Amino acid sequence: MKRLLLAAALACGITHSVSAEEFLVAPTKEGGEIILTFSKPTSCNGMFFMYLVDKNQVPFYGCWTFINDKVHVRYDNGIRRVYGLGEWSKRESM
Repeated sequence: MKRLLLAAALACGITHSVSAEEFLVAPTKEGGEIILTFSKPTSCNGMFFMYLVDKNQVPFYGCWTFINDKVHVRYDNGIRRVYGLGEWSKRESM
């Protein structure tokens, strides 16, 4: 049910109801985390800004969008990944 609600919220334009201080987070298998923001910088060509912080606190930047019940990520280094909805949780910055 949680996945379905997240999918529906993202598909229906959650960006209109989410403040710039809210974001989605998912852990990585290696002990880091992926952070999806709802800001759209010009460098992302209509996609949202995201970054991954590895277990050593090294950031990797990129852009993301939601397509077919999946989170599609394009990292700045050219790597592309697709993530499921199961691990994402909504957070707010302090």
